[in-house]
Amino acid sequence: MLPLLLSALIGFSLESNPCDVGVTHVKSDTKLPSNCTSIIGRFLIDGSSDVDDEALISIFENVASIEGVVEIHKSKLKSARFLGVIGELTGDLLDKSLSIVDNADLVDIDVGALRSADAYVRIVDNPKLNLTNACKRLHNAIADAASTDH
Repeated sequence: MLPLLLSALIGFSLESNPCDVGVTHVKSDTKLPSNCTSIIGRFLIDGSSDVDDEALISIFENVASIEGVVEIHKSKLKSARFLGVIGELTGDLLDKSLSIVDNADLVDIDVGALRSADAYVRIVDNPKLNLTNACKRLHNAIADAASTDH
């Protein structure tokens, strides 16, 4: 009872403390804490990552927000639908919160749940990627984050 009362008085849930997972080179054996919806960390998915989008959906299924970096660089991914579960993406001061660069086979990304993102997003050199749907969602999420910062 006391933890609930304290959290009500100070305005946040004690269970909302983010889990710090550090730097993670995402591979098929990557496991994130199942009891954490808010994660602090850097995630790299590259050509040596032995995961497909279905595996990534399973790895990130409980993650609602990431404070840190998601980098998809020279990966073998055809789709990045796993991003669709993340509602908030906040980068660190020195890097992009989302960086999707030089992925020759990437065709689509899903940012459907994204409500808030900082302005540090980089998506370049992905020749097959269709950003028609993602651009509007990214724009709205960045604008929403900017409006709540002031």
